[in-house]
Amino acid sequence: MLATRDQNNRVQAYLNVCSHRGRRLVDTPPGAQCAHGRKKMFVCGFHGWRYDLDGNCTFKLDEPDWKGALTQERTRLNEVKVDTWGGWIFINMDPNCVSLREYLEPAASILDPFEFAKMRYKWRQWVIFDCNWKTAIEAFMEPYHVEGTHTQLLKYGQYYAYSKAHGLHAVSGFDERDPELKMKQSSTITRAGKGKDPRVSTYELQNEIYTTVNNASTTETLVNAAKRLVDELPEGTPAGEVIKHWLASARADDAASGFDAASSAWPQRW
Repeated sequence: MLATRDQNNRVQAYLNVCSHRGRRLVDTPPGAQCAHGRKKMFVCGFHGWRYDLDGNCTFKLDEPDWKGALTQERTRLNEVKVDTWGGWIFINMDPNCVSLREYLEPAASILDPFEFAKMRYKWRQWVIFDCNWKTAIEAFMEPYHVEGTHTQLLKYGQYYAYSKAHGLHAVSGFDERDPELKMKQSSTITRAGKGKDPRVSTYELQNEIYTTVNNASTTETLVNAAKRLVDELPEGTPAGEVIKHWLASARADDAASGFDAASSAWPQRW
């Protein structure tokens, strides 16, 4: 697939195939995951046909030899449906598909407050899985595997996996097994954890997640804010108040570093 963005920020997508003999217009360099860059046109490496960013064929070698058969309609790149949301480009091969927004609802409206389009990578890692890619992706689509896979976390927290449907889409997350610890603030990984002192157990759980689950599911800011709880709150502070103070403190830290916490909602459960 070939996606372009013009000077007016308009995104278009085409099949990455020359209309003449079907050669790829853009090749992925050896060892790379994709190809990207700035181009004013695409040139086929086989016979030199050229295409502009609107998909029009602008040059055909010895075009008169075809005696008018190479019309613009026949030679332009095959365009496919494309739209954007949350900073991502969505491509659909179905010419009769519904709009992207219609397809994403109601999940899109739930996620809009996070302003995904403004987010940037903190770190990125490429890995090779010795399995079908769908198997690998599905492992990150449910938390049911925590008790069997991430057993080191069980010392610090109890996890009950749930799934919730939203139209064509769904989300999975954690609930609390212990009724005494069940609270709005403890329905995801932001929980007090096990232990008599929630100031201590909150930090222990966050630190364990951050250090042993590839820096995933939590952030350095949350870990550092949790570490300060024993200094900022008196002993005996209820778990709900501990979580409330912890998240407010982490938001303040993020805001001080330039992160716009006010415009980024942190819902506890969808």
